[in-house]
Amino acid sequence: MSPEIWVALSVGAAFLQNLRSALQKSLSGRVGVLGATYARFLFAAPLAVLLAAVLAAGAGGVPGIGLAFPLWALVGGAGQIAGQMLLLQVFAMRNFAVGNAFARTETIQAALLGALLLGDWLGPLSWGGVAISVAGVLLLSARNGWRGGILNRAAGVGIASGTAFALSGVSYRAAALALEGDGGFLLRAAFTLACVTVAQTLFMTLWMRWRQP
Repeated sequence: MSPEIWVALSVGAAFLQNLRSALQKSLSGRVGVLGATYARFLFAAPLAVLLAAVLAAGAGGVPGIGLAFPLWALVGGAGQIAGQMLLLQVFAMRNFAVGNAFARTETIQAALLGALLLGDWLGPLSWGGVAISVAGVLLLSARNGWRGGILNRAAGVGIASGTAFALSGVSYRAAALALEGDGGFLLRAAFTLACVTVAQTLFMTLWMRWRQP
């Protein structure tokens, strides 16, 4: 895939992610944090399964499941649920802009976790980009002073959300790499996504039935 296509996809994904976050913020005000989190996985699961099925049909079958796949998928799914719930809590806070900025440290934390857990070390230029991202977050958050911008509860919840999302992303990569067979990276990613979103939907359904019968 050419760099131009990657750039276009990245920009499009970033736009859709911000749009999704805005809609979830509005939804959480009506159905609560738990309900808004549940809606994300409930509507994503059928689409993920459909995508995986189409790709598997073209590849002649699904990948084999290695022993490490369920563990990494479980960690990734739990991390995504936690990260989403924390992010929606940030939106309800007074300093939500600060918390949201710190939640965006997900990329920075994912780079560190990827290096520590998977040995995916970035090159010098990539680490330079990480450093610039850190500086940008600090500058955005310190506009109202260090105490008002960084030393507050919203910042802490935002960082926790970023950590959960980072762990989720790294775990999804590890789960996809644990699949067996040669189905290509796209099929591995789609199969992992389908398995995780279905499991998340089932878990959240049972959880909501218990908490909100």
